[in-house]
Amino acid sequence: ICHCSTAASIDSVRRAKKCISEEKTKNGFECTVEVTPHHIGLVGTESPYIRALVNPPLRSEEDRFALINAIKDGTVDVIATDHAPHTQEDKDAGCPGFTGLETSFAICNTVLVNREGLSLSKLSALMSDNPARILKLNSGRLEVGFDANFVLVDPEEIWTVDSSSFLSKGKSTPVEGRSLIGRVKATFYDGNQVFALDK
Repeated sequence: ICHCSTAASIDSVRRAKKCISEEKTKNGFECTVEVTPHHIGLVGTESPYIRALVNPPLRSEEDRFALINAIKDGTVDVIATDHAPHTQEDKDAGCPGFTGLETSFAICNTVLVNREGLSLSKLSALMSDNPARILKLNSGRLEVGFDANFVLVDPEEIWTVDSSSFLSKGKSTPVEGRSLIGRVKATFYDGNQVFALDK
């Protein structure tokens, strides 16, 4: 289930997972659920985020905390960006969504690790190991035999979001000008560095 964003929907997932577990997956059925950094870090009932157009929309504080609690209790399997790199022209025309790649780790690290006490290794599992395992990819771990796809992060760097410096063609982000904790410094694919932050 992708982009789960409400207390009611995450509770339904929790109950479904319990039923599946009690059935011992006799029928081979499995349920996984993904949430997004923006639904974890932003509330759509308050300014300025009330006008942030995304599908599903940003929700209430109650919904946001329900997602955080579902992360803590293990209901949530994956955090994924829902990256939608719209141009400003797209956004002006009403396209929902915004760029998420360059802020996803920082939002999650700020909210989940620094405020809510989640471990960095748990965050790494949610953003890397779990998705790779679910999709049956030979990736997501720094272990012998796994593909060397990884990022280097500074989990303590405090920085201010400036979308003009994004490498993505999409510059629209509701966290423009916001101070976040933690930053991706370099990205490696198949052992080769494909991105490094100059600053």
